[in-house]
Amino acid sequence: DRDGRLPVLVGTKEKCDEMKSNLLAVRLDPLKHDVLVRTFAYDLVVHQLFAISLLTWLQELSLSCSSLQHVMRTILINKPLYARHELEEPDGSEPLLLDQVWSIGNVLWKVSRCEFQSFIMSLMTTDTSQKIGFAEKFMDYYDRIQSQFLADDHEHNMSMASLSVQFFTVPTVAYTLLEEHDAFYTVTSAVVQHLRLAVDKTTDWLHVSTITEFDMSRFSYVIEDIRYLLAHPPLPWTDERREWFMRGFKNIVHIFSWIEGMEGFKRKFNEHVEYEYEWDEGFQLVLGFTSTIRHMLKWIRSDNQLLGQCVQCVSAAVGSRPHLSNFVERVVEARSPKD
Repeated sequence: DRDGRLPVLVGTKEKCDEMKSNLLAVRLDPLKHDVLVRTFAYDLVVHQLFAISLLTWLQELSLSCSSLQHVMRTILINKPLYARHELEEPDGSEPLLLDQVWSIGNVLWKVSRCEFQSFIMSLMTTDTSQKIGFAEKFMDYYDRIQSQFLADDHEHNMSMASLSVQFFTVPTVAYTLLEEHDAFYTVTSAVVQHLRLAVDKTTDWLHVSTITEFDMSRFSYVIEDIRYLLAHPPLPWTDERREWFMRGFKNIVHIFSWIEGMEGFKRKFNEHVEYEYEWDEGFQLVLGFTSTIRHMLKWIRSDNQLLGQCVQCVSAAVGSRPHLSNFVERVVEARSPKD
């Protein structure tokens, strides 16, 4: 439904539990998951509805009061969360209110997710420095947020993961995340982590047949985050910038080593009927990296020293994997764009 959940009965706990059992016993579509049915206390539901209305009111009020926006941004980023919960900061420190928002995104229903995202975006629009603060916290929980999205059943625009485009497409924010928070390595590591589940341990090839069309459509959003980060013009190169770029580049080479030589799609016969495996998932995966490669090459070509390091990295990957060596037919001389 439009709200993401639907009350079906208001009554005593016994009657609600009986209705819950009846609903769980009925499966409208055996191919889909069971309907999630829960019994809530009436007071809890009232508090939830009030909280959503309060978020809407605060958002509307903040549009006409910049001071209130500043106060709410400060509270979200700096206010410790005193309520007890199971999640902790990555560095072990006391969690903040904003940390709770990142961490429980997949637990909320559709309307509450939309209100939270709309509220956060309204606080980021006027102050670039505060937007960087939100983005830094987002990067701290990036892997967890993407894992929640991949395991979720809601659309991308209903997930906290959709906020990445708001951060990565702003040059000032993107450069800060790349240099100070190793964003290139963090995002590519998330891709490696999730693709590793589909890699055959014997051949070290990617088996796309184990990836469903639904998972691939969601995974493509994670790949797009790499493109958003590298879509900006390259920075003047320093040794530190080459180091963080190479950390992310090595992850990309690792991914491509899985893709190159992955399971072929060959026609086979089954009971005298010729057929072939589905190839769409593999095609979508390669297509998703196409624009990413173009932006990545733009960064590499801008510095001769970095170009040499990348060539050495690719050569080492080819030499360490026999199945890659079979695909190498010629050596391409690396030349500077100025030559």
